Amino acid sequence: MDLCSGTQSPVFGALMMGLVRQCQTIHGREKICMPPQLPPEWASTLFFIIMGIISLSITCALLVLSRWHQETTKYARWIAFTGMVFFCMAALIFPTGFYINEVGGQPYKLPNNTVVGSSYVLFVLAIFFTIVGLLFAGKVCLPG
Repeated sequence: MDLCSGTQSPVFGALMMGLVRQCQTIHGREKICMPPQLPPEWASTLFFIIMGIISLSITCALLVLSRWHQETTKYARWIAFTGMVFFCMAALIFPTGFYINEVGGQPYKLPNNTVVGSSYVLFVLAIFFTIVGLLFAGKVCLPG
């Protein structure tokens, strides 16, 4: 596939990669998409990630608004806390989808022949910092 013009080469076929699916057309055959349907665990993970992004976006808007309306800071803290809970839920639910055929593992366990790189380290660090962030957010949100 020519990346600039979007035309399909008769030799290479076409590969389309998206956030939740990967589709490929080889030599004019029928398009194959993997996974054909997003597993419910990963669909709920996507939902929690989107809700977390929305929560943090609202938090940023409220923090900007707090320059003129001081009381919005209280709401921004709680919405940020909610966003962090959404991200924690996504991090906990995502590995349960490793059972699908394309991955070939079990919930929370990748196959033995799988080699993980720096992305796994970043995933673990993201969970760690999310939990630390929740602790700080809980300390900030509690009255006192």
